[in-house]
Amino acid sequence: MTAENKHTKHNKIERRVSGTYGATEIVFVGAPCGKIQDLSRSIIQAVSKNYEVSYVDADHGSFENPQKADFLEQGASMFLSDKQSSVRITKSPLLNSIDAKLAFNECDLALVNGNHFQGEFQIVMLDSGKLKSLEKRVDQLTNVIAVIKVDDIAMPDFLIDALPTIEDLPIISYTDTNRIVELVSNKLAERKPKLNALILAGGKSTRMGEDKATLTYDNQRQVDRLLALLQSKVADVYVSCRREQNLDVKASKIYDRMENMGPLGAITTAFRENPNAAWLVVACDLPMLDSAVLDQLIASRSQKHTATAFLNHETGFAEPLITIWEPKSYMRMLQFEALGFTCPRKVLINSNTLLLKPENPEKLFNVNTPKDFEVATKALEQ
Repeated sequence: MTAENKHTKHNKIERRVSGTYGATEIVFVGAPCGKIQDLSRSIIQAVSKNYEVSYVDADHGSFENPQKADFLEQGASMFLSDKQSSVRITKSPLLNSIDAKLAFNECDLALVNGNHFQGEFQIVMLDSGKLKSLEKRVDQLTNVIAVIKVDDIAMPDFLIDALPTIEDLPIISYTDTNRIVELVSNKLAERKPKLNALILAGGKSTRMGEDKATLTYDNQRQVDRLLALLQSKVADVYVSCRREQNLDVKASKIYDRMENMGPLGAITTAFRENPNAAWLVVACDLPMLDSAVLDQLIASRSQKHTATAFLNHETGFAEPLITIWEPKSYMRMLQFEALGFTCPRKVLINSNTLLLKPENPEKLFNVNTPKDFEVATKALEQ
């Protein structure tokens, strides 16, 4: 085989860092299932206000449903049970790791029963009745972050041999729930996605008749005004544009890979560049935007939600083009695109979006036409 026709692998793209069942995955191993379940309930109660949490465990016979079994035995691949308070979908065959990542995409934290499943981070639980079971699973301890003592026993030799630095880790009593919750909360805070900013400047400005990014307000191009404003709020600011624009800006550019898809294509392109960051997306046609508006949005950012956006008091809908999109929104957007929907507002409406009432709604005035430009220019002069 010559160098010219040598087979090469598919191009690699940046992947989102996450566990199988959540962006941060913590496995409890070394205790009876009941103790793991009780501890997980306490953690979920404490952190679920600020994070989407999943719990992963074996069935233990507590969810038996003859009707479910009957449908699956007849050949159905999925069974959906729609109750007043929740929806449960059962799939056959069982989820593989990719299916699980798709299903649990929006979960920030997964608490996992290590008696049945493995995961990204582990917390070792020392229970005198489960030491033999723990010893069998010592190979699963690849990234231990703490030890919880269910019983007051010494560190087993097999753990010290396998993990010589384990006694340097936090060692917490099983009854010290507050400290355990603090440990989990700190891990979540440590892995909070970085916030980048993206200026949408790639539109064709057909209604305006000229590039809205280069319109001048107070003798300064709008794209430069936004750059200066956003650079005072976040470390990394990018400009989304088309290659043929030849837009001269003092910032890194992200060229839209999804042509004719509008703003949603530009946002998903940014996520393709960095799927592990949250993106503060701002359209280039908001000349009234000021520091106070961005401060309100950034201070209100919710990692639990798919996105944090302002509510337009006139339309009753979210403003999608001044929004913080969390990493979990990337897959959501791709799903909408695959279904033929390219409106970012539709994504917000049909997702877990935190809607904010803007303190100064007039600052979100959108300039699309020469008449709008005239109105904005006069307002800024005043």
